[in-house]
Amino acid sequence: MRRRRIQALSLCRPCNFCGSCRTEVIAALCLIALAANYLIFIQFKTFKPWEYKAVASDGSETPQSNRVKNDSRIRDKVKNKDKVLKERNSTDNEAPVENNFPKQEVPVGRNVTENETPIAKGQVDKDMKDEEGGQEDSKETTEHPANKTVLCPEKPAELVGFVNTNLTDVSLSTVEAKYPAIQKGGNYQPNDCQAREKLALILPCRNRTAHLNILLNNLLKILIKQKLDFTVFVIDQEFPTTFNRGMLFNVGYLEALKRDDYDCFIFHDVDMIPTNDFCLYKCTHNPRHFLSGVSKWHYGLPYKGYFGGVVAFTREQYQKINGDSNLYFGWGGEDDDLRARILNKGYSMLRYPKFIGRYDTMSHKRDSGNQANPARFTLVSKAKERQDEEGLNTTIYKVTEVVEAKLYTKIKVFINMTQVIQGAPVSVRNVVRVLLEDAKAFDAQMRMMGLRFQSSKQKDG
Repeated sequence: MRRRRIQALSLCRPCNFCGSCRTEVIAALCLIALAANYLIFIQFKTFKPWEYKAVASDGSETPQSNRVKNDSRIRDKVKNKDKVLKERNSTDNEAPVENNFPKQEVPVGRNVTENETPIAKGQVDKDMKDEEGGQEDSKETTEHPANKTVLCPEKPAELVGFVNTNLTDVSLSTVEAKYPAIQKGGNYQPNDCQAREKLALILPCRNRTAHLNILLNNLLKILIKQKLDFTVFVIDQEFPTTFNRGMLFNVGYLEALKRDDYDCFIFHDVDMIPTNDFCLYKCTHNPRHFLSGVSKWHYGLPYKGYFGGVVAFTREQYQKINGDSNLYFGWGGEDDDLRARILNKGYSMLRYPKFIGRYDTMSHKRDSGNQANPARFTLVSKAKERQDEEGLNTTIYKVTEVVEAKLYTKIKVFINMTQVIQGAPVSVRNVVRVLLEDAKAFDAQMRMMGLRFQSSKQKDG
Protein backbone atom coordinates (compact mmCIF):
# COMPACT_ATOMS: atom_id res chain seq x y z
CA MET A 1 0.00 0.00 0.00
CA ARG A 2 2.80 2.35 0.92
CA ARG A 3 4.62 1.53 -2.33
CA ARG A 4 1.53 2.40 -4.41
CA ARG A 5 1.19 5.72 -2.59
CA ILE A 6 4.84 6.60 -3.38
CA GLN A 7 4.33 5.76 -7.08
CA ALA A 8 1.22 7.97 -7.23
CA LEU A 9 3.07 10.86 -5.65
CA SER A 10 5.96 10.44 -8.10
CA LEU A 11 3.56 10.91 -11.02
CA CYS A 12 2.50 14.29 -9.62
CA ARG A 13 6.03 15.73 -9.19
CA PRO A 14 6.56 19.32 -10.42
CA CYS A 15 7.84 19.59 -14.03
CA ASN A 16 11.64 19.86 -14.41
CA PHE A 17 11.18 22.15 -17.46
CA CYS A 18 12.63 19.64 -19.88
CA GLY A 19 13.87 20.43 -23.42
CA SER A 20 10.52 19.91 -25.14
CA CYS A 21 8.78 22.28 -22.73
CA ARG A 22 11.43 24.96 -23.23
CA THR A 23 11.02 24.74 -27.01
CA GLU A 24 7.26 25.19 -26.79
CA VAL A 25 7.55 28.13 -24.40
CA ILE A 26 10.19 29.88 -26.54
CA ALA A 27 8.08 29.39 -29.68
CA ALA A 28 5.05 30.88 -27.94
CA LEU A 29 7.07 33.88 -26.73
CA CYS A 30 8.40 34.48 -30.26
CA LEU A 31 4.89 34.47 -31.68
CA ILE A 32 3.75 36.93 -29.02
CA ALA A 33 6.72 39.22 -29.76
CA LEU A 34 6.04 39.16 -33.51
CA ALA A 35 2.39 39.98 -32.97
CA ALA A 36 3.28 42.85 -30.65
CA ASN A 37 5.80 44.28 -33.15
CA TYR A 38 3.24 44.08 -35.93
CA LEU A 39 0.65 45.95 -33.87
CA ILE A 40 3.18 48.63 -32.93
CA PHE A 41 4.19 49.03 -36.59
CA ILE A 42 0.56 49.43 -37.73
CA GLN A 43 -0.08 51.96 -34.98
CA PHE A 44 3.04 53.94 -35.83
CA LYS A 45 2.25 53.90 -39.55
CA THR A 46 -1.31 55.17 -39.21
CA PHE A 47 -1.09 57.34 -36.09
CA LYS A 48 -0.27 61.01 -36.70
CA PRO A 49 0.03 62.87 -33.39
CA TRP A 50 -0.29 66.37 -34.91
CA GLU A 51 -3.79 65.39 -36.14
CA TYR A 52 -4.88 63.90 -32.82
CA LYS A 53 -7.32 65.92 -30.81
CA ALA A 54 -8.02 65.14 -27.16
CA VAL A 55 -11.61 66.19 -26.54
CA ALA A 56 -13.04 67.00 -23.12
CA SER A 57 -16.55 66.10 -21.99
CA ASP A 58 -17.84 69.49 -23.12
CA GLY A 59 -16.49 69.03 -26.65
CA SER A 60 -13.50 71.41 -26.33
CA GLU A 61 -9.87 70.47 -27.03
CA THR A 62 -7.65 69.87 -24.02
CA PRO A 63 -4.26 71.59 -23.53
CA GLN A 64 -2.61 68.21 -24.05
CA SER A 65 -3.80 68.15 -27.68
CA ASN A 66 -2.13 71.52 -28.34
CA ARG A 67 1.15 70.32 -26.88
CA VAL A 68 1.14 67.22 -29.10
CA LYS A 69 0.10 69.26 -32.10
CA ASN A 70 2.95 71.72 -31.61
CA ASP A 71 5.61 69.11 -30.93
CA SER A 72 7.72 69.57 -34.08
CA ARG A 73 10.14 66.82 -33.14
CA ILE A 74 7.45 64.12 -33.14
CA ARG A 75 5.78 65.56 -36.21
CA ASP A 76 8.97 65.55 -38.31
CA LYS A 77 9.89 62.06 -37.19
CA VAL A 78 6.54 60.54 -38.17
CA LYS A 79 6.35 62.51 -41.45
CA ASN A 80 9.77 61.24 -42.48
CA LYS A 81 8.73 57.69 -41.66
CA ASP A 82 5.60 58.00 -43.78
CA LYS A 83 7.60 59.48 -46.63
CA VAL A 84 10.06 56.58 -46.62
CA LEU A 85 7.27 54.02 -46.56
CA LYS A 86 5.48 55.76 -49.41
CA GLU A 87 8.63 55.85 -51.58
CA ARG A 88 9.34 52.19 -50.95
CA ASN A 89 5.81 51.18 -51.90
CA SER A 90 5.76 53.33 -55.04
CA THR A 91 9.08 52.22 -56.56
CA ASP A 92 8.54 48.60 -57.51
CA ASN A 93 11.56 48.66 -59.85
CA GLU A 94 13.99 49.57 -57.06
CA ALA A 95 16.08 47.22 -54.98
CA PRO A 96 16.57 47.92 -51.26
CA VAL A 97 19.46 50.09 -50.10
CA GLU A 98 21.14 49.70 -46.73
CA ASN A 99 21.16 52.76 -44.49
CA ASN A 100 24.91 52.66 -43.80
CA PHE A 101 25.86 53.41 -47.40
CA PRO A 102 25.10 56.14 -49.97
CA LYS A 103 21.94 55.88 -52.01
CA GLN A 104 22.24 53.53 -55.02
CA GLU A 105 25.22 51.69 -53.57
CA VAL A 106 25.65 48.80 -51.18
CA PRO A 107 28.90 46.98 -50.41
CA VAL A 108 29.88 44.05 -52.54
CA GLY A 109 32.60 41.62 -51.54
CA ARG A 110 34.41 39.02 -53.53
CA ASN A 111 34.05 35.37 -52.63
CA VAL A 112 37.63 34.28 -53.24
CA THR A 113 37.89 30.80 -54.65
CA GLU A 114 40.87 28.52 -54.71
CA ASN A 115 43.97 29.85 -56.51
CA GLU A 116 42.48 33.34 -56.69
CA THR A 117 43.82 36.47 -55.07
CA PRO A 118 41.45 38.62 -52.98
CA ILE A 119 40.80 42.14 -54.23
CA ALA A 120 39.54 45.15 -52.28
CA LYS A 121 35.83 45.46 -51.77
CA GLY A 122 33.71 47.54 -54.14
CA GLN A 123 30.13 48.64 -54.19
CA VAL A 124 27.20 47.56 -56.32
CA ASP A 125 24.36 49.76 -57.45
CA LYS A 126 21.10 48.33 -56.17
CA ASP A 127 18.89 51.39 -56.62
CA MET A 128 17.59 52.39 -60.05
CA LYS A 129 15.83 55.61 -59.10
CA ASP A 130 18.68 58.08 -59.51
CA GLU A 131 20.43 56.02 -62.21
CA GLU A 132 17.37 56.07 -64.42
CA GLY A 133 16.99 59.77 -63.81
CA GLY A 134 13.95 59.57 -61.54
CA GLN A 135 12.09 61.97 -63.82
CA GLU A 136 9.08 61.65 -66.04
CA ASP A 137 9.31 62.46 -69.72
CA SER A 138 8.89 66.17 -70.16
CA LYS A 139 5.86 67.61 -71.93
CA GLU A 140 8.23 69.44 -74.24
CA THR A 141 9.55 66.13 -75.56
CA THR A 142 6.14 64.64 -76.23
CA GLU A 143 4.63 67.78 -77.74
CA HIS A 144 7.48 68.40 -80.20
CA PRO A 145 8.74 64.97 -81.34
CA ALA A 146 10.38 66.31 -84.49
CA ASN A 147 12.47 68.91 -82.68
CA LYS A 148 16.08 67.68 -82.58
CA THR A 149 16.97 70.30 -79.98
CA VAL A 150 14.81 68.50 -77.41
CA LEU A 151 16.66 65.91 -75.36
CA CYS A 152 15.50 62.32 -75.67
CA PRO A 153 13.74 60.95 -72.58
CA GLU A 154 15.87 58.90 -70.24
CA LYS A 155 13.20 56.18 -70.16
CA PRO A 156 11.38 56.19 -73.52
CA ALA A 157 7.74 55.10 -73.55
CA GLU A 158 8.55 52.35 -76.09
CA LEU A 159 10.38 50.28 -73.48
CA VAL A 160 8.39 47.29 -72.21
CA GLY A 161 10.76 45.37 -69.93
CA PHE A 162 11.35 41.71 -70.72
CA VAL A 163 11.85 40.90 -74.40
CA ASN A 164 12.08 37.61 -76.26
CA THR A 165 15.60 36.68 -77.34
CA ASN A 166 16.39 34.80 -80.54
CA LEU A 167 19.54 32.71 -80.27
CA THR A 168 19.22 30.92 -83.60
CA ASP A 169 21.74 31.48 -86.37
CA VAL A 170 20.94 34.31 -88.74
CA SER A 171 22.69 35.72 -91.79
CA LEU A 172 24.17 39.20 -91.80
CA SER A 173 22.04 40.21 -94.80
CA THR A 174 18.87 39.29 -92.87
CA VAL A 175 19.91 41.46 -89.94
CA GLU A 176 20.82 44.33 -92.25
CA ALA A 177 17.37 44.24 -93.85
CA LYS A 178 15.72 44.57 -90.41
CA TYR A 179 17.47 47.86 -89.59
CA PRO A 180 17.43 50.19 -92.59
CA ALA A 181 17.76 53.27 -90.34
CA ILE A 182 21.31 52.33 -89.34
CA GLN A 183 23.85 54.13 -91.50
CA LYS A 184 26.96 52.63 -93.04
CA GLY A 185 29.61 51.93 -90.45
CA GLY A 186 27.06 51.04 -87.76
CA ASN A 187 25.97 54.55 -86.78
CA TYR A 188 22.46 55.43 -85.64
CA GLN A 189 20.89 58.67 -84.39
CA PRO A 190 17.26 59.12 -83.27
CA ASN A 191 15.31 61.35 -85.67
CA ASP A 192 12.83 62.84 -83.19
CA CYS A 193 15.09 64.05 -80.38
CA GLN A 194 18.67 64.77 -79.38
CA ALA A 195 20.45 61.86 -77.68
CA ARG A 196 21.88 62.62 -74.27
CA GLU A 197 25.32 61.18 -75.05
CA LYS A 198 27.34 59.70 -77.91
CA LEU A 199 27.97 55.99 -77.41
CA ALA A 200 30.74 53.77 -78.81
CA LEU A 201 29.86 50.07 -78.56
CA ILE A 202 33.11 48.05 -78.59
CA LEU A 203 32.84 44.35 -79.53
CA PRO A 204 36.16 42.46 -79.24
CA CYS A 205 36.10 39.17 -81.10
CA ARG A 206 37.92 36.74 -83.36
CA ASN A 207 36.37 34.06 -85.52
CA ARG A 208 32.93 34.58 -83.94
CA THR A 209 30.88 35.74 -86.92
CA ALA A 210 27.83 33.60 -86.08
CA HIS A 211 27.64 34.97 -82.52
CA LEU A 212 28.18 38.52 -83.76
CA ASN A 213 25.16 38.26 -86.10
CA ILE A 214 22.96 36.87 -83.31
CA LEU A 215 24.01 39.66 -80.96
CA LEU A 216 23.27 42.39 -83.52
CA ASN A 217 19.91 40.81 -84.32
CA ASN A 218 18.86 41.10 -80.67
CA LEU A 219 20.71 44.16 -79.41
CA LEU A 220 20.18 46.74 -82.14
CA LYS A 221 16.41 46.93 -81.66
CA ILE A 222 16.93 47.64 -77.94
CA LEU A 223 19.46 50.40 -78.62
CA ILE A 224 17.10 52.02 -81.14
CA LYS A 225 14.15 51.87 -78.71
CA GLN A 226 16.30 53.52 -76.05
CA LYS A 227 16.88 56.45 -78.47
CA LEU A 228 20.66 56.32 -78.37
CA ASP A 229 23.23 57.91 -80.63
CA PHE A 230 25.59 54.97 -81.10
CA THR A 231 28.24 53.44 -83.36
CA VAL A 232 29.18 49.74 -83.35
CA PHE A 233 32.89 48.90 -83.53
CA VAL A 234 34.04 45.30 -84.05
CA ILE A 235 37.71 44.90 -83.03
CA ASP A 236 39.07 41.78 -84.72
CA GLN A 237 42.49 40.44 -83.68
CA GLU A 238 44.59 38.83 -86.40
CA PHE A 239 45.86 35.26 -86.07
CA PRO A 240 48.08 33.65 -84.87
CA THR A 241 48.73 35.87 -81.80
CA THR A 242 47.18 34.58 -78.58
CA PHE A 243 43.89 36.38 -78.00
CA ASN A 244 44.13 39.47 -75.76
CA ARG A 245 40.64 40.69 -74.86
CA GLY A 246 41.75 43.46 -72.49
CA MET A 247 44.11 44.96 -75.04
CA LEU A 248 41.33 44.93 -77.66
CA PHE A 249 39.30 47.11 -75.27
CA ASN A 250 42.13 49.65 -75.33
CA VAL A 251 42.39 49.43 -79.12
CA GLY A 252 38.63 49.98 -79.52
CA TYR A 253 38.71 53.00 -77.20
CA LEU A 254 41.62 54.63 -79.05
CA GLU A 255 40.31 53.89 -82.55
CA ALA A 256 36.81 55.14 -81.73
CA LEU A 257 38.17 58.48 -80.51
CA LYS A 258 40.02 58.88 -83.80
CA ARG A 259 36.65 58.92 -85.57
CA ASP A 260 34.40 60.93 -83.23
CA ASP A 261 34.17 62.57 -79.83
CA TYR A 262 32.40 59.83 -77.87
CA ASP A 263 31.16 60.32 -74.30
CA CYS A 264 30.41 56.73 -73.32
CA PHE A 265 32.17 53.43 -74.09
CA ILE A 266 30.49 50.06 -73.59
CA PHE A 267 32.69 46.97 -73.93
CA HIS A 268 30.49 44.03 -74.88
CA ASP A 269 31.16 40.29 -75.34
CA VAL A 270 29.56 38.93 -78.51
CA ASP A 271 27.81 36.06 -76.70
CA MET A 272 25.90 38.16 -74.14
CA ILE A 273 22.27 38.87 -75.13
CA PRO A 274 20.16 41.26 -72.97
CA THR A 275 16.65 40.10 -72.06
CA ASN A 276 15.23 43.37 -70.69
CA ASP A 277 15.09 46.70 -72.53
CA PHE A 278 14.99 48.54 -69.19
CA CYS A 279 18.70 47.70 -69.08
CA LEU A 280 19.73 51.13 -70.37
CA TYR A 281 22.95 51.26 -72.37
CA LYS A 282 24.38 54.43 -70.92
CA CYS A 283 27.19 55.64 -68.69
CA THR A 284 26.88 57.11 -65.22
CA HIS A 285 29.02 58.63 -62.45
CA ASN A 286 30.74 55.28 -61.74
CA PRO A 287 31.77 52.39 -64.01
CA ARG A 288 28.76 50.23 -64.78
CA HIS A 289 28.51 46.41 -64.83
CA PHE A 290 25.38 45.41 -66.74
CA LEU A 291 25.20 41.72 -65.83
CA SER A 292 23.31 40.72 -62.71
CA GLY A 293 22.58 37.18 -63.91
CA VAL A 294 23.48 34.99 -66.89
CA SER A 295 21.62 31.96 -68.19
CA LYS A 296 24.68 29.66 -68.13
CA TRP A 297 25.01 30.36 -64.38
CA HIS A 298 21.26 29.89 -63.76
CA TYR A 299 20.80 33.68 -63.91
CA GLY A 300 23.37 34.27 -61.23
CA LEU A 301 27.04 35.29 -61.32
CA PRO A 302 30.16 33.18 -60.70
CA TYR A 303 31.11 35.44 -57.77
CA LYS A 304 29.94 38.71 -56.28
CA GLY A 305 32.73 40.91 -57.62
CA TYR A 306 32.51 39.62 -61.18
CA PHE A 307 33.08 42.46 -63.68
CA GLY A 308 32.97 40.78 -67.09
CA GLY A 309 30.63 40.41 -70.05
CA VAL A 310 29.29 43.96 -70.52
CA VAL A 311 30.82 47.03 -68.84
CA ALA A 312 30.54 50.79 -69.39
CA PHE A 313 32.90 53.74 -68.80
CA THR A 314 32.80 57.41 -69.56
CA ARG A 315 35.75 58.79 -71.45
CA GLU A 316 37.19 60.35 -68.30
CA GLN A 317 36.74 57.19 -66.21
CA TYR A 318 38.55 54.93 -68.68
CA GLN A 319 41.35 57.47 -69.04
CA LYS A 320 41.74 57.82 -65.26
CA ILE A 321 42.11 54.08 -64.64
CA ASN A 322 44.58 53.85 -67.56
CA GLY A 323 42.32 51.43 -69.41
CA ASP A 324 42.82 47.66 -69.33
CA SER A 325 46.03 45.77 -68.78
CA ASN A 326 47.79 44.59 -71.97
CA LEU A 327 49.46 41.55 -70.36
CA TYR A 328 46.57 39.08 -70.31
CA PHE A 329 47.30 36.97 -73.36
CA GLY A 330 44.89 34.05 -73.25
CA TRP A 331 41.83 33.34 -71.15
CA GLY A 332 41.15 34.69 -67.67
CA GLY A 333 42.22 37.42 -65.28
CA GLU A 334 41.59 40.62 -67.23
CA ASP A 335 38.15 41.22 -65.66
CA ASP A 336 39.51 41.01 -62.10
CA ASP A 337 42.44 43.24 -63.06
CA LEU A 338 40.03 45.82 -64.47
CA ARG A 339 37.94 45.77 -61.29
CA ALA A 340 41.07 46.29 -59.18
CA ARG A 341 41.97 49.33 -61.30
CA ILE A 342 38.49 50.79 -60.80
CA LEU A 343 38.55 50.46 -57.03
CA ASN A 344 42.14 51.68 -56.77
CA LYS A 345 41.15 55.01 -58.37
CA GLY A 346 38.29 55.58 -55.95
CA TYR A 347 35.39 54.47 -58.13
CA SER A 348 32.57 52.13 -57.12
CA MET A 349 31.22 49.28 -59.19
CA LEU A 350 27.55 49.76 -60.13
CA ARG A 351 25.21 47.00 -61.24
CA TYR A 352 21.58 46.84 -62.35
CA PRO A 353 19.02 44.93 -60.21
CA LYS A 354 18.72 41.25 -60.94
CA PHE A 355 15.50 41.35 -62.94
CA ILE A 356 16.92 44.06 -65.25
CA GLY A 357 20.47 42.81 -65.80
CA ARG A 358 19.48 39.31 -66.98
CA TYR A 359 21.40 38.06 -70.01
CA ASP A 360 21.14 34.97 -72.18
CA THR A 361 24.31 33.49 -73.57
CA MET A 362 25.29 31.06 -76.31
CA SER A 363 27.29 27.99 -75.37
CA HIS A 364 30.56 27.54 -77.23
CA LYS A 365 33.95 25.97 -76.82
CA ARG A 366 36.96 28.09 -75.98
CA ASP A 367 38.40 29.59 -79.14
CA SER A 368 41.66 28.36 -80.59
CA GLY A 369 44.52 30.65 -79.64
CA ASN A 370 42.79 31.54 -76.35
CA GLN A 371 44.30 29.07 -73.90
CA ALA A 372 44.31 29.83 -70.18
CA ASN A 373 46.86 32.41 -69.07
CA PRO A 374 49.20 30.63 -66.58
CA ALA A 375 50.32 33.94 -65.02
CA ARG A 376 46.83 35.39 -64.48
CA PHE A 377 46.58 34.93 -60.71
CA THR A 378 49.92 36.58 -60.00
CA LEU A 379 49.19 39.40 -62.43
CA VAL A 380 45.88 40.13 -60.72
CA SER A 381 47.57 40.30 -57.33
CA LYS A 382 49.92 43.02 -58.67
CA ALA A 383 47.29 44.94 -60.64
CA LYS A 384 47.39 48.09 -58.50
CA GLU A 385 51.19 48.28 -58.46
CA ARG A 386 51.56 48.58 -62.23
CA GLN A 387 48.30 50.41 -63.01
CA ASP A 388 49.93 53.71 -63.94
CA GLU A 389 52.89 52.09 -65.71
CA GLU A 390 51.02 49.76 -68.05
CA GLY A 391 47.67 49.86 -69.82
CA LEU A 392 46.11 52.42 -72.13
CA ASN A 393 49.32 54.48 -72.20
CA THR A 394 51.41 51.52 -73.42
CA THR A 395 49.04 50.04 -76.02
CA ILE A 396 50.99 49.17 -79.20
CA TYR A 397 49.26 47.63 -82.21
CA LYS A 398 49.00 47.86 -85.97
CA VAL A 399 45.74 48.36 -87.88
CA THR A 400 45.74 45.99 -90.86
CA GLU A 401 42.25 46.61 -92.27
CA VAL A 402 39.19 48.81 -91.72
CA VAL A 403 35.85 47.70 -93.15
CA GLU A 404 32.77 49.92 -92.92
CA ALA A 405 29.92 47.43 -93.14
CA LYS A 406 26.24 48.31 -92.95
CA LEU A 407 25.85 47.53 -89.24
CA TYR A 408 29.35 48.05 -87.86
CA THR A 409 32.87 49.30 -88.44
CA LYS A 410 35.30 46.39 -88.32
CA ILE A 411 38.90 47.20 -87.38
CA LYS A 412 41.38 44.35 -87.79
CA VAL A 413 44.57 44.70 -85.76
CA PHE A 414 47.85 42.88 -85.39
CA ILE A 415 49.43 42.60 -81.91
CA ASN A 416 53.12 41.72 -81.52
CA MET A 417 53.13 39.57 -78.41
CA THR A 418 56.90 39.75 -77.88
CA GLN A 419 56.93 43.53 -78.12
CA VAL A 420 54.11 43.88 -75.59
CA ILE A 421 55.64 41.50 -73.02
CA GLN A 422 59.13 42.96 -73.29
CA GLY A 423 57.63 46.37 -72.55
CA ALA A 424 56.01 45.14 -69.32
CA PRO A 425 57.00 46.89 -66.05
CA VAL A 426 60.06 45.52 -64.26
CA SER A 427 57.92 44.52 -61.27
CA VAL A 428 56.14 41.82 -63.30
CA ARG A 429 58.89 40.95 -65.77
CA ASN A 430 59.56 37.67 -63.97
CA VAL A 431 55.85 36.93 -63.78
CA VAL A 432 55.42 37.01 -67.55
CA ARG A 433 58.50 34.94 -68.25
CA VAL A 434 56.23 32.01 -69.05
CA LEU A 435 54.46 34.15 -71.62
CA LEU A 436 57.79 35.04 -73.22
CA GLU A 437 58.29 31.38 -74.10
CA ASP A 438 54.98 31.48 -75.91
CA ALA A 439 56.10 34.70 -77.58
CA LYS A 440 59.28 33.06 -78.88
CA ALA A 441 57.24 30.20 -80.31
CA PHE A 442 54.96 32.79 -81.85
CA ASP A 443 57.93 34.58 -83.48
CA ALA A 444 59.18 31.29 -84.93
CA GLN A 445 55.72 30.60 -86.32
CA MET A 446 55.59 34.06 -87.86
CA ARG A 447 58.99 33.61 -89.49
CA MET A 448 57.83 30.30 -90.94
CA MET A 449 54.68 31.94 -92.28
CA GLY A 450 56.79 34.72 -93.78
CA LEU A 451 59.08 32.26 -95.56
CA ARG A 452 56.06 30.42 -96.93
CA PHE A 453 54.55 33.68 -98.10
CA GLN A 454 57.79 34.69 -99.87
CA SER A 455 58.17 31.30 -101.55
CA SER A 456 54.57 31.36 -102.77
CA LYS A 457 55.10 34.89 -104.06
CA GLN A 458 58.22 33.82 -105.98
CA LYS A 459 56.30 30.93 -107.53
CA ASP A 460 53.53 33.28 -108.61
CA GLY A 461 56.16 35.60 -110.08
